[in-house]
Amino acid sequence: MGFGAAVTSPFWAPYLMLGDDLDRDGYFPKHPYENIDGTLTLDETVRGTHDTAITLQGVLGTDLGDMQLINGRALIEHRSRFGIDTEFKYRRENLAGGSHDHLWNGDANLTFRFAQHEHWLIRAGLGVNWLDNRGDTEAGFNLTYGVDWYPVDPLIVSGVIDWGRISAASLFHGRATIGFIREGWGAFTGYDYFRVSDSDAHSWIAGIERRF
Repeated sequence: MGFGAAVTSPFWAPYLMLGDDLDRDGYFPKHPYENIDGTLTLDETVRGTHDTAITLQGVLGTDLGDMQLINGRALIEHRSRFGIDTEFKYRRENLAGGSHDHLWNGDANLTFRFAQHEHWLIRAGLGVNWLDNRGDTEAGFNLTYGVDWYPVDPLIVSGVIDWGRISAASLFHGRATIGFIREGWGAFTGYDYFRVSDSDAHSWIAGIERRF
């Protein structure tokens, strides 16, 4: 029982700590910190709130060596707590002799926001991931877990973990960022880690985003 409680704690612990009620919808401001002290309110009468929140992100990254990363992400969340989280990544590695290698991967997930608060959005989901290496494309299932924390205007702290399979190979992805936002436009920096089977890639990242 103790092991089961520990394994499932990322799901039930935030729900209990935030005093959430799954029967109540959450409403979003025009953009984070607009008319509220965070990014979500349970009061639909707050001026300017709406049913759907959209986040669009563009990211550049490097391992401070020969690897470069380009990443795009879109997250759409509804007041019903359901959402869609999808992204793609392109990695290019400079090789000896002036040649290069490249890799594409991404995922698409249906998410559910199981814990929410004015300052916290915590979601989990299930979907598919894919990987393309020199025209050889493979796919598999993906589990995702994401957190957005809005501690104080204008800061945003975010993290996401993806775990799944690509064909017969295991896949793991983790990202942590900190940034700021003004009038729906933001910038952030952080760290991205990606591993497939026994190969991994590390990237220091910086990006811009639009939340509305």
